Amino acid sequence: MFFLGIETFLVVIKEGNITSASSKLHIAQSTASQRIQSLENEVGMKLLERGKGFKHITLTPSGEEFLKLAYEWEKIWKKSLILREQGPKLYLSIGATDSINTFLLPCLFESLNKHFPAVGLTLNSMHSWELYMALEKGYIDVGIGLQELFYPNIISTKFYSAPMVVIRPACTSGQKNRIISPNELNPDQEVLVNWGHEFKVWHDKWWNPLSPSRFKVDYIHLAFALLKNPEQWLILPLNIAKIVMQQDNYFLYELSDSPPPYCCYKITRKKKTKLTTKAINLFDEYLQLCLADNDFFLGIKATDHSNLKD
Repeated sequence: MFFLGIETFLVVIKEGNITSASSKLHIAQSTASQRIQSLENEVGMKLLERGKGFKHITLTPSGEEFLKLAYEWEKIWKKSLILREQGPKLYLSIGATDSINTFLLPCLFESLNKHFPAVGLTLNSMHSWELYMALEKGYIDVGIGLQELFYPNIISTKFYSAPMVVIRPACTSGQKNRIISPNELNPDQEVLVNWGHEFKVWHDKWWNPLSPSRFKVDYIHLAFALLKNPEQWLILPLNIAKIVMQQDNYFLYELSDSPPPYCCYKITRKKKTKLTTKAINLFDEYLQLCLADNDFFLGIKATDHSNLKD
């Protein structure tokens, strides 16, 4: 693609006429006109309406559509200049469920953010099933989810699990830190978070799935806004329970018949570019260091591991 023609085209649109655009680009007016003509010949479309009586350049219908492509091309060109000046840079797009992003990974993100040389990060919150689709389409480089699904081009590896427990707002008359049966829990007072298919199967065994809970939320942080009455209760992973109990007053209970544990899976594509592989290897190193840090699971600021080298 004729970049000088695209650059001139964009400046002409911004300035409104070829005379002002030529001055802006420090070129002769005839040169600007030649660049536009060459661009139109290359793409095979007339992009601008021009001629006698036209004080301002206007776009043809084809030019209006091409303008969108020209802006994208300009972005790519600028990125290529940065690549030429700075060399290859590590970028990593991470997707995870809301509970993992909120309660498990902040310390990891902080370590990656401090890494030198800098790593470009994009963070996304998605449902577990969405992570697999996003990986297949190349929208993310690594996913952290709660489900292990089979996709032929994706690898999933379990790296962490935690038991599920019950919490409820503390009260003076209540008992805490004891084992309870699911039969002791009133389903009308549940704040329900669906932790995945296996959890749902277990939940449906104890409570009628045709009698929906009063409160049902998609994201765990919304549950705490609803969990105010001492009669209400919430099932959640032990590590998240420990974090929220540092901030608010809850009673914690184990279940005599526990749900399946809260399992976290790292999900990646089988085929990756060299730079993506390098970025994911760095992600794995920080993840292992954080997993070895006991405070990692209590939401406490992790040890500074940012001195890892590429």
